[in-house]
Amino acid sequence: MADLVPPDQSLATGETLGFVESAPLLEITGLRTDIALKRSTVHAVDGVDLEVGAGECLGLVGESGCGKTITALSVLQLLPTGGHVVDGSVRLEGVELLGLQVREMQAIRGGRVGMVFQDPLTSLNPTITVGNQIAEAVLLHRDVSRKEARRRALEVLDLVGIAQARSRLDDFPHQFSGGMRQRVMIAIALACDPRLLIADEPTTALDVTIQAQILELIDRLRRDLEMAVVLVTHDLGVVAGRADRVAVMYAGKIVETAEALELFAHPRHRYTQALFDALPERATERREQLASIPGLPPDLSTELTGCRFAPRCSFAQDDCRASSPPFLGPAGGHRHACLHPVADEELARTRVTRPEGEAGARSDEVLLAVEHLVKDFPLSHHVLGRTRYRVSAVAGVSLEVRRGETYGLVGESGSGKTTLGRLIVGLDEPTSGVVRLEGKDVSRLSSRERRAVRRRVQFMFQDPYASLDPRMRVGQVLREPLAIQRIGSREEQRSRVEEALESVGLPRSAADRFPHEFSGGQRQRLGLARALILRPELVVADEPVSALDVSIQAQILNTLRELQDRLDLTYLVISHDLSVIRYLSDRIGVMYLGKLVEDGPSEEVYHHPLHPYTHGLIATVPEADPQLERAKKATPLEGELPSAVEPPSGCRFRTRCPLAQQVCADEEPPLVALRPGHRAACHFPLENVAPSES
Repeated sequence: MADLVPPDQSLATGETLGFVESAPLLEITGLRTDIALKRSTVHAVDGVDLEVGAGECLGLVGESGCGKTITALSVLQLLPTGGHVVDGSVRLEGVELLGLQVREMQAIRGGRVGMVFQDPLTSLNPTITVGNQIAEAVLLHRDVSRKEARRRALEVLDLVGIAQARSRLDDFPHQFSGGMRQRVMIAIALACDPRLLIADEPTTALDVTIQAQILELIDRLRRDLEMAVVLVTHDLGVVAGRADRVAVMYAGKIVETAEALELFAHPRHRYTQALFDALPERATERREQLASIPGLPPDLSTELTGCRFAPRCSFAQDDCRASSPPFLGPAGGHRHACLHPVADEELARTRVTRPEGEAGARSDEVLLAVEHLVKDFPLSHHVLGRTRYRVSAVAGVSLEVRRGETYGLVGESGSGKTTLGRLIVGLDEPTSGVVRLEGKDVSRLSSRERRAVRRRVQFMFQDPYASLDPRMRVGQVLREPLAIQRIGSREEQRSRVEEALESVGLPRSAADRFPHEFSGGQRQRLGLARALILRPELVVADEPVSALDVSIQAQILNTLRELQDRLDLTYLVISHDLSVIRYLSDRIGVMYLGKLVEDGPSEEVYHHPLHPYTHGLIATVPEADPQLERAKKATPLEGELPSAVEPPSGCRFRTRCPLAQQVCADEEPPLVALRPGHRAACHFPLENVAPSES
């Protein structure tokens, strides 16, 4: 980094800058930040006012592109190329940060303010050990020897819960799991005992169990170190249980702020209420259609008038479009910028429910059957060419998916969900076992018959951008499967492409654009259109809404259900998000380290889990209800998955199970029906029930 010089000890401790303990820890007033592009200027932050008290946790929420991260980066003056603060004030314990010299600002970063970045893998240097990266921060901000800096690195690694911290000091970032790398990032941020921690999406794309551990860690450190936290996220469930106050951002402005309990119980701004309505858990009980937010946030490089949410708000009136709404409410209390706010009586309104019979018909016909499926990946070999180690990715999985239903597959990363999906669609060959489609063993079909199967079973990839060729226009991408399968003339293929685009809510003109010209949610729709172009019967969707904003997520989930009803589709949906799986699925299967440990009807698995692992997953799902979240105890799922190279004997979950006994190590529990249609593989199921005769 340019101009990186060790600051004076006086700067590091704040003696020269004159920090005032009695002032609000962080006070942002009228902050305006622009990002200069080649042909325009994006007004990313436009007049933001925020305060964070000592020891307080402020949750900053909103959709992607609303200005949350740029606000956080403006505090530390770590803006991207072209970014600069054009107006406003940022005061830390009474000291103005804007205008400080480079040397003085370096004393603040990492010294008094720590930052946890969104992607730890790209934020950590892959060529330097984690111990040296933590020690580097200590050497920059404290007048200590290298030996003392290394000792401090060991202290903070142990503080953030890295097992066997001393032996991990000399490991490199790639030797850590995703959750462990996030802990290393937190250790670097805490190395110099900062007064304020800014955590930018610290749990994005992490498993629900790892997410809970990271959030619990931040919460515990905040209490123990009396440190303030700014938690930047688009996940309302995350802030519900952790934040003291919440600020909602939209299009570069704060539109509502209040204490967490008050905001979740009585949202006033129409945008805040729209975010809550889009949550899957709000619509699951009665199988309602999600209330998605139409359109997209405005272009911040253009001149905007009136309420910025008005074009997407169904309650907007002429005055909303004519002038910007003032920020109403008492200072330090519940404030909002909405001319027609949500009334209390509206919060109790009954939303429109899907009419009876609207859902696609479910039959007893088994479309897909997986029998004792095994997939091992060779890891290393003897000098004689024999395989020495194997990764046990899928270990004897058997399940059935009926025509017209949605089967949800959940579990932590590394549990084998995606590998199972790839085996079903034929992208990988199984080591052993059988995949049957309508009773026919797919592996025994002729090449011509297999081509027909390819039309009937399609895969929706987790990362739509990586699965779409960036050099091809969307029309070419969608037409390619038709050409490979030799379906129709060129004109008929073009018609099918336009039909597929319209079916997922995209205009026909999208066919002439490249993948990079679409938003994340639109690219997810393109991935769905590509899966549907051959008019399949079964779609395997791998994390179809992973890392999407709640509003875009709602649009995709609604599209999936509408298409299922209209086209009589069958889904196998893979996800680590239990709230999404519960909303979409008729039945749920739970995988752990290559094994199917439980499956059954969706609501029964969710409300009455039989396997301790399923119970642990459900207990860690964040809910957008502060009272429920704060009543939860610490997650029962400690630690991470064991190695799939040498999985535990007997029950593979026993090393993390609070109920485990010797029999769990000696004997592998069979997957048996403990209730009609509800199976579990556990020696000590959570309810004392006898195996079902069905």
